[in-house]
Amino acid sequence: DDKTYESSEDFSVLLVDAKVQDSKGGKTAIVTSPTESQVTIIDNDDAGIIGFESDHITINAPQVKDSEERIVVRRRGGGCGEVSVRYEFEGDSAVKGRDFDGDGGRLEFVNGQMESYLSVNVKAVSRLDSVDKFRIVLSDPQGGCRLDPGRDGGPDKNILTVMIEGDRNYKDRIHRMKSLLQVRWDKSQVGHANWASQFKDAITVNGGDDDDDCEPPSTWDKISHFITLPWKLFFALVPPVDYCGGWGCFF
Repeated sequence: DDKTYESSEDFSVLLVDAKVQDSKGGKTAIVTSPTESQVTIIDNDDAGIIGFESDHITINAPQVKDSEERIVVRRRGGGCGEVSVRYEFEGDSAVKGRDFDGDGGRLEFVNGQMESYLSVNVKAVSRLDSVDKFRIVLSDPQGGCRLDPGRDGGPDKNILTVMIEGDRNYKDRIHRMKSLLQVRWDKSQVGHANWASQFKDAITVNGGDDDDDCEPPSTWDKISHFITLPWKLFFALVPPVDYCGGWGCFF
């Protein structure tokens, strides 16, 4: 046993020339099939397989200040020796320097180390419904380790796609605020229309009558309208009940 990585090795065991220890009684022995068996020695000093935990991860974007995120890289199937892999960051809809910061290099594992981390700085960029992404690529394994063939990119490269989306709690607060403002805006639009209607009724002879079949205003209607016009305009200044829950009508 040693700490040097070696590939699996095979040897064969062959049964030949069978003999009986006690030859009394005329006993004999023969070799029957199968006469050969193959034995495989699996090296328990494997350097291991390096790879990400998954092909995609999602990070909630910070809203106030930049956030340092740690990306897990695992080593499985063996932990013998010092090994390393090259890593680099590739921008996509997320742009390096604007949405994230990360420098490439080599990620090293000491003997027996089964887990390591890559650090990436995610910028505090305001985003609500948009989702940006970038990639982290592992390549060039050294020290006898291999890359996980089951991950995106296969045995030559392991590719992790990182999705940056807006913080869920922040998005929920913004959407609730927008909904509340929309309701209040709709109410204010109704209030504006009602208030404008008050002035229209105030300056119109017989304004505010609900009877569409009423007769044209008489001379007396016109005279009384102009006499009371200042009072009509004064009371039209009172805001309708759509404002301040109706409290504005009392002041």
